Amino acid sequence: MSNVVSIARQTARCETCRLADSCPMLDGTGAPAEAVPAGRVRVMHEGDRLYRAGDRVDAVYRVRTGVVKTGLTAPDGSEQVTSFFGAGEWVGLDALDGGRHRGEAVALDTASVCVIPVAALRERLAACGRASRLMVEAMSRRIASRDGMHLTLARDSAVQRMAGFLLDLSGRRAAAGLDPDEIALPMSRGEIASYLALAVETVSRLLTRMQRSGAIRVHRSRVEVLDRDALCEAAGVGSDSPRQVRQG
Repeated sequence: MSNVVSIARQTARCETCRLADSCPMLDGTGAPAEAVPAGRVRVMHEGDRLYRAGDRVDAVYRVRTGVVKTGLTAPDGSEQVTSFFGAGEWVGLDALDGGRHRGEAVALDTASVCVIPVAALRERLAACGRASRLMVEAMSRRIASRDGMHLTLARDSAVQRMAGFLLDLSGRRAAAGLDPDEIALPMSRGEIASYLALAVETVSRLLTRMQRSGAIRVHRSRVEVLDRDALCEAAGVGSDSPRQVRQG
């Protein structure tokens, strides 16, 4: 595995990490717990893979920076994007039960992930109630996000899907302590289209329409939220909806 450095030798990086408060692998002082020295930090570049379909599950991954996508290969050989993971989110947990990955995980930009061996994670969760609570909360947020996407695909119009997708990314950034109005968007229009079950042309058209309406400003690899109320209206959600990000 290339571009990997030991967490144990970089305690200061863990102590200064903005995700330290929600990391189950750190003790109360922000230092790595006893189970962590087997862990690693992996630096990835666009297109690098964390794992492929069929690989054995030896570790799980927590995104520190950047965005990682997961996907499955359809019977016709095409890719179906299943999710996007940003800072603070865990990749690979869905394969723990079966022992092998069903799909692949790929970096969409320059990214870094904490590589946590499964044995070390299980040891830490068994030994520390706080670590178990943090892990359950992280998994609960992920399940809620996935359930919301399933509802979106089943019931929402194209514009509601696109706006809801942006609000979901915004909310996940807020959960990681990042600016919810600056949404990283390193994925291609085609990858967004695959995830939302839309045509590529529809994704491009909707982003252009939302920008013209003043709800967002589209940059090369990010979207700036200018009018959250307008974005919520486009998504068909209210101010008290869990898909709305409250600031302050």
